[in-house]
Amino acid sequence: MQLYTRSAGTGVPVVLLHAFPLSSAMWLAQREGLSASCQVITPDLRGFGGSRLGDDEPSIDLMADDVAALLDQEGIERAVVGGQSMGGYVTMAFCRRHPDRVAGVILADTKASQDTEQARENRERIARQVLADGTGVLVEEVLPGLLGQTTKERRAMVFGRVRGLVQSAPPGAVAWAQRAMAARARLLRHPRRAQGARAGDRGRGGPAHHARRRRGDAAGRTRRAADGRRAGRSPERGGAARGVQRGRGLVHQLRAWRGSTTSRMISAIAAATGMASRAPTMPSRAPPNSAAITVTAGATSTERFITRG
Repeated sequence: MQLYTRSAGTGVPVVLLHAFPLSSAMWLAQREGLSASCQVITPDLRGFGGSRLGDDEPSIDLMADDVAALLDQEGIERAVVGGQSMGGYVTMAFCRRHPDRVAGVILADTKASQDTEQARENRERIARQVLADGTGVLVEEVLPGLLGQTTKERRAMVFGRVRGLVQSAPPGAVAWAQRAMAARARLLRHPRRAQGARAGDRGRGGPAHHARRRRGDAAGRTRRAADGRRAGRSPERGGAARGVQRGRGLVHQLRAWRGSTTSRMISAIAAATGMASRAPTMPSRAPPNSAAITVTAGATSTERFITRG
């Protein structure tokens, strides 16, 4: 099985895992912005983008093990690992299966709880429909949950780009991923609210002040935190899911959201890892791309295949 990955920058390794049914292309802006301060690694999960699907049974745990194999190939012992939606499921599975490899966690628009029976049946329905009719059906089934009406009306380029990623997803990968998500167990057995850095904390002492305030009401919200979507905000508002567990080897915990600015993400990663934070340097005009490399925001982005098994 080959995993296609794009990476850029140097510094603290940050692995970003994409949402369903997209690819690592969704992280372009984050690679550009964060590469000035971090080593940003954005793989295509199994079957999506440039990665092969393989012959294995659908499994979120298997995708988490793919990430561990990626770190092995890159010679990275520990990394900040984050994901959105399906990428968040893989991130939490990675924390459970490889806790000693985790330097920090980013969870965006995801949840720790397993699917209800109704949700599992719906995933299987979509899997069968996509295999029969192609991924065009995802435009109606999935796209409205990824982008809201405001984005559609005011940011036509963003909407068109995401729509293109959805439509280009291979039917086999879509069905495999739907069944993997349907089969996942509860990802975190005893979720608790993060006491570490939070992107966007500010005022009256910043992250430390807010952490003290959160400790007072964390116990009463433990049950609600199990359902990340209910406890967080909507994707259109850039909400952060609250389903983080402190585990063995998990030194720091980090929550960030899709709408957070690059500088806030860098500050949050810095707080979670002890890295000296510095603002990214954005050139006025990026150098031209070449056939061999992709140039992004002053840093060279490398593209490669990671072979596993």
